[in-house]
Amino acid sequence: AVALKAGQTRNGLWLELTKGGAIEALVKDPAGNPVEKVGVYFHPVDQRQGFGDRTDANGLAHIRVLPGRYQVQQIYRPGYNPPETTDEVTIEEGQTKRVEFTVTPTPKVAGIVRDEEGNPLPDAKVQTTWIKMGSSGTSEATSDESGRFDIPWDAGPFGKDSSAIVF
Repeated sequence: AVALKAGQTRNGLWLELTKGGAIEALVKDPAGNPVEKVGVYFHPVDQRQGFGDRTDANGLAHIRVLPGRYQVQQIYRPGYNPPETTDEVTIEEGQTKRVEFTVTPTPKVAGIVRDEEGNPLPDAKVQTTWIKMGSSGTSEATSDESGRFDIPWDAGPFGKDSSAIVF
């Protein structure tokens, strides 16, 4: 370990560089369509600090890593359930390995907001709150010009067994 302050120099050090490798994570929905903006994170098997990226329009995340064994730390996008199973990935120097994951859309709370006369009400804020075991979370949406809204039912760590309140 070397610690230097601003302006200090030191000779005789060796800096060893490695090209490393890459994990390409392809994230799809059950129909095989790519899912963009999914956070995909891996960590070395013996550490908790990881590396990650978000998927692009093609559902692909490109993550540069050092050679070694990696586990999935998290695959997440609001409105989607993560894959049920994930495998360990081993990367060697200079290697790029592609892994594929399928995420499933969460159920949605949907409806039409209407005023007292039954007319659709645009720009109404609608919120769902999940509650279970003293924990809670919220999601919200704004109704469109037809009064319609939909909110992904993402009950956080407690899943579908949570209670919902819509207001």
